[in-house]
Amino acid sequence: RSTLQLELDAGQEIQYQPGDHVGVFPCNRKEIVDGVLSRLTIRVDLDVPVQVQVLKANNTSNGVVKTWEPHDTVPSCSLRTLLTWFLDITTPLAPIQLENLASVATDPEEQRRLLQLATNPSAYEEWRNWKFPHLLEVLTEFPSVRPTASLLVTHLNPLQPRFYSISSSPEVHPGQIHLTVAVVNYKTQGGKGPTHYGVCSNFLQDFPPGQNIHLFVRSAHNFSLPLSRNLPVIMVGPGTGIAPFRGFWQHKMALAQASGGT
Repeated sequence: RSTLQLELDAGQEIQYQPGDHVGVFPCNRKEIVDGVLSRLTIRVDLDVPVQVQVLKANNTSNGVVKTWEPHDTVPSCSLRTLLTWFLDITTPLAPIQLENLASVATDPEEQRRLLQLATNPSAYEEWRNWKFPHLLEVLTEFPSVRPTASLLVTHLNPLQPRFYSISSSPEVHPGQIHLTVAVVNYKTQGGKGPTHYGVCSNFLQDFPPGQNIHLFVRSAHNFSLPLSRNLPVIMVGPGTGIAPFRGFWQHKMALAQASGGT
């Protein structure tokens, strides 16, 4: 597999130390988003901003009053934007999510199979581990399932940031953050299934130079160089890559040179 060396212009306002991480907000692959959209029962323009609302019950002096309120985690934007940037459509669905899809399946056999996966842990684990299906593959496997947009977006999980060790030193590359990222691609079903692409590593590989990437720094207080510059350091990478160590040795060399040492 290939490995990326990314050099990001972070500006002087972002502070970090070697050993820290960045959380990168990726987007889902366009072909998966388009495929999912084509399977929905669409009642809105895909590129017009919409607001998802949920019916909430509130206790008042006049009793329980039900009102429609904006969804807590789903922002007001187009359905295409929601599926691209905000919702997780690549992690295999949980049993409760499969049960929700079963409720709109029009084929009895597909509904039976979905309910089996939702209620039989061993059948679910076998299916999940063998296919590791993303949402589009689930909808393709069960073609009679054509959920409404509201059913889908209110039951999908948020798309989470992916964390990477910073592989640079601010002493050597001020105003920059370097990332060393292994690009994840693999085939499911014992190597004979469809190719799956790591969400964030492929997002970074395909990202055009000069554009903005949304990220934040997360400090790693228990993973840092010793306070004494004279202590020797042994770096052991147990299969997790050399990214943080690149930042460590850059930092040690820069501090040693600044103090006239080696």
